[in-house]
Amino acid sequence: MVDLDVSGNTYSVDAPYLLIRVPKTDKITDLRFVDSQAGTTERYEDGEYNYVKYTYPRITGGTHYSYQYFFKFDGNHARNDDSIEVKAGLYQSDGTPIQETTHKYVVRTIGFALWSVHGNSGLINSEKKATENGHRYVVTGYVEQMGDAKTAPNTIPKTNVFQRSIRIR
Repeated sequence: MVDLDVSGNTYSVDAPYLLIRVPKTDKITDLRFVDSQAGTTERYEDGEYNYVKYTYPRITGGTHYSYQYFFKFDGNHARNDDSIEVKAGLYQSDGTPIQETTHKYVVRTIGFALWSVHGNSGLINSEKKATENGHRYVVTGYVEQMGDAKTAPNTIPKTNVFQRSIRIR
């Protein structure tokens, strides 16, 4: 989530925009951005990033907007300690930065070893129960053959992402 908080009784900026940049990588899937209720929303991409740009007619002191974005780490490509950096910035209409920040998301996986139960589908159903930090996890996936240590391509990843806020003040 990106929080935009503007303070100061006399502070105002005409036609500013908030730009969020998420790197294009196979480590994440299902990237989504919310629309702005306070201004216009524009989505675009280039070879390196997916962007969302929120443009406002004017912002003044006392303004607060929150913009959620969502993604999942892809269990077929993201490995423990892999990371991505999301960049967010508030800019004047001419592109001059007012404030910029980044937030690093780090992949945290639980340790498990796959064990296999032969299935009729041609793939092998695998499951491992693990306990970490007092929580019990059941990890399921499909492998192509006995002894595989990662899930088969094009299977549904079984990972979670926990969002943190990025504050622009």
